[in-house]
Amino acid sequence: MVASARPLSSRLGRYELRQPLGKSSLTMTWLAVEAGSGHEVLICMPRAPLTGVAAQIWRQGVQTALRLKHPRIAAAIQVDEQEHWPYIVYERQGLVTLSERLASGAGPTPQECVQWTMDLLDGLAYAHEGGAAHLDIGLHTVVLDNTGKASLLGMAVAAWPPPAAPGAGGKAAGGAIDTEWLNARREAGDRDLLMAGLVLHRLLAAHPALDDPDIASAAERVGREIVRLPWTLPHPVAEPLRAIVNRATDRQPRQRYIGARSLLRALHNWLETSSQESGGPLVLLLDRLNSVGHLPGRPGLARRVARLARMEGQRLDEMVELIVQDPALVCELLRQINAAHFIGHGDGPVSSVRRAVHLMGMQGVQAATQGLRNWPGAIAEGVDGPAAQALANELKTACVAGVAAEILCPPGTDAQEALIAGMFQHLGRLLVLYHFPDEAAQVHRLTLPAPPAEPGGQETPGMIEEAAAYAVLGVDFDSLGLAVARHWGLDEALIHAMRPLSLTSIVRRPDARPDILRASASLANEAIAASRLPAQKQGHAFQLVVQRYGRVLDVDLREIQLALSQARRTVDEGSMEEAARPAAAPVPEAAAGSGE
Repeated sequence: MVASARPLSSRLGRYELRQPLGKSSLTMTWLAVEAGSGHEVLICMPRAPLTGVAAQIWRQGVQTALRLKHPRIAAAIQVDEQEHWPYIVYERQGLVTLSERLASGAGPTPQECVQWTMDLLDGLAYAHEGGAAHLDIGLHTVVLDNTGKASLLGMAVAAWPPPAAPGAGGKAAGGAIDTEWLNARREAGDRDLLMAGLVLHRLLAAHPALDDPDIASAAERVGREIVRLPWTLPHPVAEPLRAIVNRATDRQPRQRYIGARSLLRALHNWLETSSQESGGPLVLLLDRLNSVGHLPGRPGLARRVARLARMEGQRLDEMVELIVQDPALVCELLRQINAAHFIGHGDGPVSSVRRAVHLMGMQGVQAATQGLRNWPGAIAEGVDGPAAQALANELKTACVAGVAAEILCPPGTDAQEALIAGMFQHLGRLLVLYHFPDEAAQVHRLTLPAPPAEPGGQETPGMIEEAAAYAVLGVDFDSLGLAVARHWGLDEALIHAMRPLSLTSIVRRPDARPDILRASASLANEAIAASRLPAQKQGHAFQLVVQRYGRVLDVDLREIQLALSQARRTVDEGSMEEAARPAAAPVPEAAAGSGE
């Protein structure tokens, strides 16, 4: 319990309190000096004295925290108590609190705000994994050293929450898990993460969330009230970062980040992608692209291509029709054909499968096929898991989009290039589904509507996919796909066509080749999206598609729907033909090529 002891004196042991550096409703931080030597220290303590069970729980929490050794957790030099006032002492040398830093001059840049938050999340993640929680993250409990790195001060110094003390190792009587203690620990971790988000909000906005300078108090109000980063800020904040901050402080706990490392990863990704020196969004994928390949081949299709390439008198058209049903093989062919040693022979960027096959020959096609990983590639959960199923569905959708764009592109346009454009508008999403399946699942969950807060109420709409990707990855799917395409050296016209047209802008009649490809690909993908809506909404959605593209591409509703049906039939027939063939022996790992 909180003690009704005498007020805090100006002296704690051998330390004289000189100046308060910040406080919340739970804790306070003081600048103090050691009597005699004048040595400066920082002292963190609860806002009220403690006795009985509350004092015992406080000591247990602090002792757990003191065992943590991490560069982003400040090391205590003393823990003591005076007249029921417990306190922790830290070295002052070279450290300033965030509150001191903000009061000293110009506000920090968004990059500095993110880096400081990443530092404290690094320490916080380590603490949570070690069974400790901070309990009161604020401007007075985060300190900066003379290199600009942030650390957590006052681990477990707050007397919140006051759960019943667990048995040894979190076990209750009889050896059973103490669920009350585990739930309290989980709640404390979630609160830490929310408060870290509120600190980042405060740093970026230069104003406290909910107009409440006490972050501990504001954290209690989140849920009953909505926190959103304001539009008027000292420094411009990019949309991906805005989405990350708003998710970290979302009204609904289920929409927030799960664990400090997930928020740390999102901020790290944003910081990497926002830095020109880092290489942009490509840095998120380069290591995995080099180690596990780009995408796994669709089940069986790569084997059929290899078999067809070995046959004498094979037809080019038949080969191309088969290859375009496997986005992984299309990617591998275009990546290889646009490599420097091919371009050095006088051929510019290649953006059609037909031209790639013509230039590479059947041996080149066989080599590219052998470079693919067998399905489902590096997905750890195997063929039947949800990640593999999600990737398989998206690969099929990409194929349908490509064939539909090929059919719908205007006369005089290279239909093969339109096919690649329609397919590659899915490239970023495909890469995330394969290389970051957990993050892809998080993005999908954020797009789903939340159940009503009260019985009979309305669902809360989910986030749009772009904002959800920003919140999880720090970058949207399209930007990732475009970065990888540039890394492969693809034609700039194709890269231009890979970015879908905005749904909120008017579609103009395209004149240049890149714009025609982009419009054809966007038409195909918007038609697919319309066809996936509930039956009662499809009619209106298709009419919107016709309004956007009817005049500019000279198509009508019937032509769009027929193209979609034909594309699905083409892709389905290819899949069924492969499924009807007897299974072949698996390709030995040693023969799988460089993609392995």
